[in-house]
Amino acid sequence: MTQETAGALLRDKRVKAGLSAEDISKGTYIRKTYIDAIEDSRYDILPDPVYARGLIRNYALYIGCDPADMIKRFDQEVAASAPPIQVGLNRRDVRRIRMGMKSGVQVVNGKTGGRRRRRSFGRAEWLIILFLVGSVTVFWIYMFWM
Repeated sequence: MTQETAGALLRDKRVKAGLSAEDISKGTYIRKTYIDAIEDSRYDILPDPVYARGLIRNYALYIGCDPADMIKRFDQEVAASAPPIQVGLNRRDVRRIRMGMKSGVQVVNGKTGGRRRRRSFGRAEWLIILFLVGSVTVFWIYMFWM
């Protein structure tokens, strides 16, 4: 017995219901490219795994399929096609690599890099701090001379 993919089952159910991919897109607010990717099992096009599961869940609910079964099939497909885990990666990076997600992760010799650090303070924060220090100084001088 051949086990069908989650995308193939969703496509079959959609076609039997007489719906197009555009109808699903309008009804669920899921991009048509994501619907096509789900139906073709091209999970590397989808966003992070959490969002991919949510998209599949919403798609399944919209056409009347069991969302838990579709997500279970999706997880099995992803686990079966996952590359071997590389040493030196954290859990988030491993999940992204398993899903084929390349956004934000660069793997070089088993280590990730290429992420930019967030600035500690921006211009607005410094202006607020400067205003507060100036206000306290003016208040102190006013109270001292009165």
